[in-house]
Amino acid sequence: MKHHGNWSTLPPAQILSAFIERLITFVHHENDDHLLLNTESGYTLSIILSLVEREAPTIPISQTGLSKLAVELMRTVLHKRTFEMQKPDIFAKVIIKSLNATLDVSCVTGLCRLPESISGDALASALNQAKLKLNSPGARNVYEPLALVESLLWLSNQTADAEIFGRVHRILVKGDACKFLGQVISSSNGDLDPEDRGLWRIKGLTMTCIGNIIERMGEEDLRDHVSKEVIDSVVAIKEKGVTPIVQKGQAIFMLQRYTLQADRWHVDPYYREDTSNMD
Repeated sequence: MKHHGNWSTLPPAQILSAFIERLITFVHHENDDHLLLNTESGYTLSIILSLVEREAPTIPISQTGLSKLAVELMRTVLHKRTFEMQKPDIFAKVIIKSLNATLDVSCVTGLCRLPESISGDALASALNQAKLKLNSPGARNVYEPLALVESLLWLSNQTADAEIFGRVHRILVKGDACKFLGQVISSSNGDLDPEDRGLWRIKGLTMTCIGNIIERMGEEDLRDHVSKEVIDSVVAIKEKGVTPIVQKGQAIFMLQRYTLQADRWHVDPYYREDTSNMD
């Protein structure tokens, strides 16, 4: 087994694998998007992240185990879950504060250490569940997508580490983030109140996120993961008479980014925006 500094005393990979599988089973709960991780789950997730970050290439974890882990890491990132403890002492408070300060980044790093297809599937599954809520009939909270859009935007802006940023981008593409974001833009378009700044803000952030993702796409991804429906939803925002000037500008900028990327890869765009002011 490879040695990694202070982790040289770890047991053989086979034993470590079984241990991590048990930890994953402990923290994984079906359909649980609670925003708070209890004491046991929080510490367990921290241990898994530490082990996976250092030993992932050498540990034969099952596909089922990896998928469960990816789901929990993705839930933590998308729903901004935090670690809590009932009546913590002063020492525990320091630990909790430290864990929460780095939890998002640690989970993103963990997702990037897992196979791209598994992390992408975890994102796709989470977004599919969100789509069901978005399209559910009857009364619903029209502001509900905001937190999820903000998380996706945060992911699309990860630039501190070039390698991690590239992997995060691939996860966003494979998880069909653009398709979900297009549905967020098109939802409630028929009866948008020009004075509802909260709803317009959601749509503006969504268009920025789509633009961030498109700007890093290659030819194949641009053809396969940017649909006419997504572009049409943005064009509708641009051309709608009641659209506030800020969101109209965001729509134009997103369409310009799309046009430039399509031209770069010689892809016939669904819509061509004037880019003369971007020279």
